Amino acid sequence: MAQPSVSVIMPVRNEEAFIERSLGAMLRQDYPHDRLEILVVDGMSTDQTRKIVREMADQSDVRVRVIDNPARIVPPAMNVGIRAAQGDVIVRMDGHTIAEPDYVSACVQSLEESAADNVGGRMDCVGDTLLGKAIGAATSHPFGIGNAKFHYAREAQEVDTVYLGCWRKDAFDRFGEFDEYFLRTQDSEFNYRTRMLGGRVWLDPRIKSAYYNRASLTKLAKQYYQYGFWKTRLMFKLGGRLQLRHFAAPAFVCSLVISLILLICSGFLVFSHWASGLFLGGVALFVPALYVIAALSASIKICFQEKDYRYVFLLPLVFFVLHVSWGLGFLNGVLIRPQPDHFQPLRLGSHPRATPRALRGDPFISVVMPVRNEQAYIRESLHALFNQDYPRDRYEIIVADGMSTDATTAIVTEMAAASPVPVILLNNPKKHAASALNAGIKAARGEVILRMDGHVVAAADYLRTSVDTLKTIDADNVGGVVEYTGSNWLARLIGLAVSSTFGCGGAPARSRRQGYVDTVSFGCWRKEAFQTFGLFDEFFSKTQDSEFNYRTRLLGGKVWLNPAIKSHYFSRPSLIGLARQYFKYGYWKSRLVFKLGWRLSPRHFAPPLLVTGLAGCLGGAALIPLLPQCCAFWVTVRHFMVCAVLFFPAVYFLFCLLAAAALLRKSKHLASLVVLPVLYLIIHLNWGFGFILGFFIPPPPDAFMPLPTENGNR
Repeated sequence: MAQPSVSVIMPVRNEEAFIERSLGAMLRQDYPHDRLEILVVDGMSTDQTRKIVREMADQSDVRVRVIDNPARIVPPAMNVGIRAAQGDVIVRMDGHTIAEPDYVSACVQSLEESAADNVGGRMDCVGDTLLGKAIGAATSHPFGIGNAKFHYAREAQEVDTVYLGCWRKDAFDRFGEFDEYFLRTQDSEFNYRTRMLGGRVWLDPRIKSAYYNRASLTKLAKQYYQYGFWKTRLMFKLGGRLQLRHFAAPAFVCSLVISLILLICSGFLVFSHWASGLFLGGVALFVPALYVIAALSASIKICFQEKDYRYVFLLPLVFFVLHVSWGLGFLNGVLIRPQPDHFQPLRLGSHPRATPRALRGDPFISVVMPVRNEQAYIRESLHALFNQDYPRDRYEIIVADGMSTDATTAIVTEMAAASPVPVILLNNPKKHAASALNAGIKAARGEVILRMDGHVVAAADYLRTSVDTLKTIDADNVGGVVEYTGSNWLARLIGLAVSSTFGCGGAPARSRRQGYVDTVSFGCWRKEAFQTFGLFDEFFSKTQDSEFNYRTRLLGGKVWLNPAIKSHYFSRPSLIGLARQYFKYGYWKSRLVFKLGWRLSPRHFAPPLLVTGLAGCLGGAALIPLLPQCCAFWVTVRHFMVCAVLFFPAVYFLFCLLAAAALLRKSKHLASLVVLPVLYLIIHLNWGFGFILGFFIPPPPDAFMPLPTENGNR
């Protein structure tokens, strides 16, 4: 880009204290003034902001426009400015920020050199008072804000987000505009969304500006409480692509609460058994002591850097206010779950979701079936597909085999030779279902794609009902209910357990209620849906259906459940197989959280909470021996502690028994009252362990397939 025209967008509201400095810095840029315009988007200021802007505009040769922002918050201001901008490049500026004279030039140069979709620089926090300077030092130090590199990085690099930003204007056609739901963290939301859609965000330290931060502890607490709260909104919308630093403050707040409880217990205990009381008090003070040491160490280091000893008295308090406020805001945000329709959908570029093409007559269907080592079930699965009530010249079956080591491929070849329906056998060297589905979709001739499984027997009207539903319902994917069966008594009981509400929550595939849902087990799509929403993400060896359906909804699509679409699934016939299966489900569901956000239903968090609760009970049980028996009063406390530790497991076991009793008519065997609670425990514990393990092992950001932008292109 040779001297592109630049539009600087500056959202402001009641900035009379800073606007002369911030706007003045932009009017003194060394970029050619005839290639520069400044759009001051004012949120209906009630002070002298507008008057100051007009007076400065009259004295400058840079074109300055004032635009109204009735919504008053930043995201609508940015969107209004972007639509009104005439420049090829958009630069965001802030009314609290003083840019260096070469700010715009450095932005344009970095945008050209890096080939990134958004570039930004360092955010150097400054203040006019000693407290303001201390706050600036704290919010620019890794101990204060973790590895948010735009606060302190010295080298150019690709990052998750930057302060403010600079874009080519067509970036907003590809990634959409700012989400106007976000009162705070709107820059992070846009940058995370950019990366999800395959874009790049670049930090260049040559782009310099100074930010005048809050100058009081009250304002700092309010600011970082809002940052923490709105960061959870970002997590709910776009996923656990948040860095580990974002979870440090809430974890610290939780540890303080636990420390306080233990400290109170130690205070009671020390009067009757001083050694145990002191030990428990030491445990309670361990985390706070570590924090104080770390805060003092960071404060002393800053004192030497700034050559001002007074910081050592202010900075520990500033760090504490910053971390506790952020943590409380984050925890409150996690507890207050936003509605999915609060967020602006991730549209494909700036284009709305196209109306699905109408299907006429009997459209040709390609049934894609991923298999691997399914010799025990493949005959029944294929036989059910051969005997559909759909015209046999209007569908094909594509079996994508994951390098089976048993007789699966031989059975498929044998049945294909005598089949009235075309059967295509594909090799799937990657072995996972997602890669098998992608291979099948690419090879498919049909205008409708229907997924089937080698473990599943479809009802005779499965294809007909799926296609009729796709014709009549405004949905991008339709699916039905899955009924579980088994080859032996244990497998049938496992089927009952996993299909019950207590076993797997309100999973749509077990429901009898028709309507829009978050996901369906298999699926039926128009083929162009994969051009719109992309193919299956091959990173997911499990939960690939959920990932695709959640992604569909994230991009503005719809998923429909029709209970008339029926199939039977063969349950795992062993406890070890069940445990392994649900551990993987939990683990891979956490991968889905990291990619697409906390749009998971509350049922997905019940097993991890159960595991956490049981772990807490075990921890409480470990404290019981610390309570002495030398006094009748403390014996009573010990009894109370035992009851408290046993209460949660007892309630869970009672629910297991009630759920098993509710299935007694279906199981037709009294032994199910013993076996079903064990099955519930295996399902819940393994799902919960898998989810927790996956949550604490974040995948690399580039592990996922980026979301499509326009027409399935990245």
